[in-house]
Amino acid sequence: MLRKIYEWKHTYGYMFNMMIMERELLDEYCTWLFDILFELSKRVDMSYLSGFQGRFYGRISEIIFNVWLDQKIQSGEIKKDQVMEIPYIHMEKINGWKKGTSFLKAKFFGKKYEGSF
Repeated sequence: MLRKIYEWKHTYGYMFNMMIMERELLDEYCTWLFDILFELSKRVDMSYLSGFQGRFYGRISEIIFNVWLDQKIQSGEIKKDQVMEIPYIHMEKINGWKKGTSFLKAKFFGKKYEGSF
């Protein structure tokens, strides 16, 4: 019987692989993350992926950061009030219409993204 290890209940996430934290915590996170990514690299054939699709390591690392952070908060190693969001800006122009319609097409019709916005 399979046991549920992690149940995603969030409607948000910390993305862009940007964080500021103490060195020891960052070392711990990077060790955890790169163990996963190195194992993934052994199992995924990248020869058929486009350049855009080949960025999946970055996308996966954005998502699983939230898993790592939740575990640290639940274990008490990090207090929820220690997690902060700071303002940021996009240096490149983003086509909001294209991004929004691509999101809806992916969600409702299963159409995959084939480029950035």
